[in-house]
Amino acid sequence: MNTVDPNSSPVEQLWYTWSNVGLSTLHAGFRIRAASPGLTEIYSDRVKNIEQHMRYLLPPGTDRSITPDMAPVGLAFIHSGWNDEYLLIHKKYTGKDGVGRQGNFFAHALALGSYRDFSTEDAIWQWEDAMWKTDSSSLDDRSTSLPRLSIDEVYHTRTPFKPEHFRQVQEELQFVIEAYLTRRDQSVPIYIAAPAHHAAKI
Repeated sequence: MNTVDPNSSPVEQLWYTWSNVGLSTLHAGFRIRAASPGLTEIYSDRVKNIEQHMRYLLPPGTDRSITPDMAPVGLAFIHSGWNDEYLLIHKKYTGKDGVGRQGNFFAHALALGSYRDFSTEDAIWQWEDAMWKTDSSSLDDRSTSLPRLSIDEVYHTRTPFKPEHFRQVQEELQFVIEAYLTRRDQSVPIYIAAPAHHAAKI
C-alpha cells in the first residue's frame, strides 16, 4: 500500500440506483441518488463521465430470479476521460426496483481526482470493505447530500486479506498465471468464473 499524501484533494462520492428521490427532476427511475459537494452538478462533464460507468448488468444467461446474495459484486478502478481523474466504483445487484421489476442495483463511486498513488492493488484491497454502501438506508429519506472523504479515510477502511485467504486459491492462481502467459492475443481479457470473494483473492 502506498503512503498517503496529507495534501491530496478530497475524495468525492456518488450513489446511483433506482429511486424516487435524487438529484434530477425525474419522478422515479435510475438516477443519481446522492452525491458529495463536488459532484452535485449532474449535467457537468465530470459527473456525466462518472455516470457512464455506473450501470450494472448481470452476466449473460443469468437467471433473472437470482437473489442479491448470489449475484456477482462489481468493482471497477477506472482512469477516466475527465481531467485525468481516477474512479473506484462498487456495484451491487439488489433485486427488484421500487415498482417490482428485477434488475435493480446500487452503485457507489469514489472520485479520487488525479491521485496517482492509489494503485490497482489498493483498489483490490477495498473490494469488500465496509465503507461501500449497497442501499440508501444510512441517509435520510429526502436527503441527497453525501460528505467528502479524505484519501486517508479510504485507506483507513482497508480490510487486508490474511495468508490463509491466499492459500485457499493457490491452485486456481496457477491456472490464471498460465492463462495469462500463454494467451495469443494480449488484448483479450481473462475471465474468472468464480464467486466474487475468490476472484478478488486471485
